[in-house]
Amino acid sequence: MEKTKNLLAERREDRRLREEIEEWLGVIPEPLLNGPRAVLARAVATPNRESHQFANVAQRLGLRPLWMTYKTDKFTSANPSKRALGKMVFHCGVGRNGGQKTVPQTVVNMNMANGKPIADVQTVWGERLVDLHHRLLMTTFPCAETWEGSAWLHQAGGVAQKYYPKYLGLFLLHGVLAENFLLEGEEAGFTKTVVEPAMEELERRFGLVPLVVPTLPSHSAGDPEWEWYNGELLPALRSPEE
Repeated sequence: MEKTKNLLAERREDRRLREEIEEWLGVIPEPLLNGPRAVLARAVATPNRESHQFANVAQRLGLRPLWMTYKTDKFTSANPSKRALGKMVFHCGVGRNGGQKTVPQTVVNMNMANGKPIADVQTVWGERLVDLHHRLLMTTFPCAETWEGSAWLHQAGGVAQKYYPKYLGLFLLHGVLAENFLLEGEEAGFTKTVVEPAMEELERRFGLVPLVVPTLPSHSAGDPEWEWYNGELLPALRSPEE
């Protein structure tokens, strides 16, 4: 973390580099204009275990955390992270035999939700899915700040292969991305065909690679337990109007 902090400070002192990068990027997201941030980018901001880990990472970096969202992305139950938004698992301690005590809660009709933009998905009781998760996020992190990045990503290219160079370009000196780019499993193909070419383009263009720190320990990244929620949130699951 200390090396990343030093690199960020060093790059931000280079006025010519900053002007060159900002001219290429075009529009800088408003939350990044007033200073660098630690960023976790997910379709929906939600207070699962990964978000708790992200908050710790941001604190170690000495940066304010920012949850970047992408609500125009399509919901699909085939994606483990998106499925976990609709079928939430709450951790309620350790059972009598030493195992983890969990309470699953299906909050979305998966068949009805599949293929819809996440912004249009509703819970089984009629609350918007993004509103549910944002409400729980604010219950857990009252000062949490989110930024909806769909419009920015659209103007930067619209599809990952096109927008990823400028997306990662935000983390040359405007912030630090908290992310695990996996080289094995389901996400390996995306890393190799989208992430690595984008990083190579940035290195060719600016001689720099983006500042990325792992959100999760490498040995456990991809573990479904990072998608779990604190059991104390169970009473807040339904909206107050219900």
